[in-house]
Amino acid sequence: MRKQKKRMDQLKPINVVATAAIVATTLFTPIVDVLPGKYNIVHAAETQNPAKHSVINASNKWEGLYSTHFGISTRDYGNYLNYRGHNGELGIGAVLLRGHAQTEVEAKVRTDADQVHQFDQFGYNFSDRQWYFASQPFTPLTDAIPDPGEWAVWKLIYDKIAQKKTLYLNGKKIGEGDTPEGIFDHFFKARNVDVNNQPVSIDVEYVNVSYTAISNEKPVDPLSGMSATDKEDGDLIGKLKVTENTVDSKKPGSYKVKYEVTDKDGNT
Repeated sequence: MRKQKKRMDQLKPINVVATAAIVATTLFTPIVDVLPGKYNIVHAAETQNPAKHSVINASNKWEGLYSTHFGISTRDYGNYLNYRGHNGELGIGAVLLRGHAQTEVEAKVRTDADQVHQFDQFGYNFSDRQWYFASQPFTPLTDAIPDPGEWAVWKLIYDKIAQKKTLYLNGKKIGEGDTPEGIFDHFFKARNVDVNNQPVSIDVEYVNVSYTAISNEKPVDPLSGMSATDKEDGDLIGKLKVTENTVDSKKPGSYKVKYEVTDKDGNT
């Protein structure tokens, strides 16, 4: 009598952070039997360099966020926090960035400053229409620039091994810079041309921080580390195949991969 053919697609979550293919510590829990008491498909757990993430936003009242200047007024607008200086120069810092341990920081900010918008060591000067890294001009990889009075998402990735910083503005890669220094706690600065008579205003919606080293744009192999066993047929790794794979290692997000395994009797 032929066994009844059954099918159950299983989903394995894969997380992609920043421009990374897979979080360094993507943990996969064993998938339950595909057929009760018969198959097991398991992905080997990767437990090195546990991922750590922190956030500053309205949910925690922007705890740990501060101004780098004195005499600053702050105002909570519900979904963002406003800082207003008494002159044309203002900076914002975060306590959780102290110690240079981070590998990535992303912040959504808005400022009315008309001369300089600076994120960590990268800055754009409106006076000469030039990008700078550590006070040195460089040619950007795209034509993206910040816009006074408009929200912008700044993201900085620091490769501790290569000692290199990479800046993104609104999802576009601006450039890279070599430095042994990690990410600064004073992460954003703004300045007006009239520094004495024109106060600067900075709005902050959120700051996201990651402490996990990642490999940029490294392709994902959904079969890497997988195993498939059958109580009767033994190792079925050769029969394991991917039926759906939507992972894009160049884009942040959460993805799912579907697997299928078939035994010698044709049961899937």
